[in-house]
Parts: sequence; C-alpha cells; structure tokens
Amino acid sequence: MRFFPLVGRRREGIWLPWFLLTPAIVLISVITIYPFVYGVYLSLCDFTLMGVSFRGFENFLNLFRDERFLNSLKITLIFVFSVVSLEFLIGLGVAILLNRPFRGKTVIAPLIYIPMIMAPIAVALMWRMLYSPEFGPVNFFLLSSGLISRQIAWLSESGFALLSLVIVDTWQWSPFMFLVLYAGLQSIPTELSEVAQIDGASGWKILRHVTLPLLSPFVILAFLFRLMDAFKVFDSISVLTKGGPGTSTEVVSWLSYLTGFTYFRLGYAAAMAIILYIFVMIISQVLLRFVSLEV
Repeated sequence: MRFFPLVGRRREGIWLPWFLLTPAIVLISVITIYPFVYGVYLSLCDFTLMGVSFRGFENFLNLFRDERFLNSLKITLIFVFSVVSLEFLIGLGVAILLNRPFRGKTVIAPLIYIPMIMAPIAVALMWRMLYSPEFGPVNFFLLSSGLISRQIAWLSESGFALLSLVIVDTWQWSPFMFLVLYAGLQSIPTELSEVAQIDGASGWKILRHVTLPLLSPFVILAFLFRLMDAFKVFDSISVLTKGGPGTSTEVVSWLSYLTGFTYFRLGYAAAMAIILYIFVMIISQVLLRFVSLEV
C-alpha cells in the first residue's frame, strides 16, 4: 500500500531540482547562449544595412588575408603577453614582501587594492592627464631627473603609445595578481620553508623549489583570469589612443568595434570576435589542463 506514495515522492524528487533551476537556465540562455549563437550566425553572413546574405566561412578566410586584422592580432598578443607577465612579476614580488609580519601591514595591503576597484574609464582618464606632454607629471618628473631630454607625446607617438597602454593596464591589474598569489602564499604551510632553511637552503632555492611548485595552481588560475580579461581590452584604448597613432595600438577588440559600428560590416566584425574567442578558449583550456595536472 505504501509503494505508490513512495513512487510519487521519488518522481517529485527527480523533477524538483530541474524545476528550481529553470529560471537560472532561462536567464543564462537569454543573456549568454542566444547572443553567442546569433554572433556565430552573423559571422557566417554578409550582414549590412542593405540586407543579409549567407557567405559561409568567407569572412573567416578573408580575415587571414587581411593585413590590418593580422596586425591587430599581433598587437593584441604583444599587449596580452606584456601585461600579464609584468603583472605576475609585480604581484608575486609584492605578495612575497607582504607574506611576513611587520608593522603597518594592515594599512598597506588594502591600499594596494585601490587601482583594481576603480572603474577602467576613470583610470584611463586619470592616466590621460598624467601622460599630457605639456602639463602631465610623467614628463615633468622624467625631465627633472634627466631620464629624457624632450617632452614625449606618450599617446600620439607610435614608439610609446603601446608601452603607455601596457603601463596603465599593469598599474590597474597588478593588485589582482597580488591578491590571488598572496592568498596562495597564505595557504602554504610555513613548516616547509622552515625545514628547508634548517637544511641550509637559501631564499632563492626555497622560492624556486618549495614556494613556486606549491603556488603553481594559484599562478595558473591568476594567469587564466588575466589572460581572458586582457584579450578583451577596450576601455583604455577607447579613451587614450583609439587605436592610434595609425594602427599601432589597434587590438582585435577595437578593430572589431570599428568594423561593426563605424564601417557597418557586422558579419566581418562578428568573425573577428569569434576568432578572438577561439584564441581565448584554446589558451584557457591549456591552462586548465595544467591546473588539473597540478591537482
């Protein structure tokens, strides 16, 4: 007599989680899946204000014959490699320095987070004033110290524009690297380094053979998040250089924006975005594979 009520409860238990997840699934589908699928559709079409015509993979084939796109891809890779490497070195160095008790630590650590919590547009506007050739403090201090002999137009000289963007991004996002790596250092037992010191290992050997191997999952995750974000850089370029001078700071995200909303070649712009997405996914999967191996 109790069999049928139990069957009813069992069926209810099977469907209840899916019923509760339905709003989240619908929301994710509307916000994420539908735009992505529509973007893939656009990339396969010649989508202009005059109409839509299906072109298959023609947009993708044309991209790899487009010198401007290939140049923007090269600039994107240079930018991403530069900022992520610098942010890692700075973040790791600061994390190691602060991973020990000293007076004022509780005041210094929160101050490091300030650039990270600022809006990217606000950071770009601040650095545009700092880089001003005539009135900016960057030129003033460099001229005063004798490091340069003339005023440099940091944002309008092709030799300095990309470097200026790298400095801005490094200044804002090094605290993120510090935050992740510092959390990783806090999770490493101090007994391991103490044993290494007793065995006569120097600080460099402890860092190389003890700290970094144990910190490697945190390093890979920090690299993963920063790589994905750096590939999408847009705000600072929009405010500071707009891809110039010429095309010296024209990354793929900015070129895709210009192609879609200035030249109105929406299909071609969507193909650029898909290529950038593929690059990010490949690098992410490689890094996640390293994480799984470490774990």
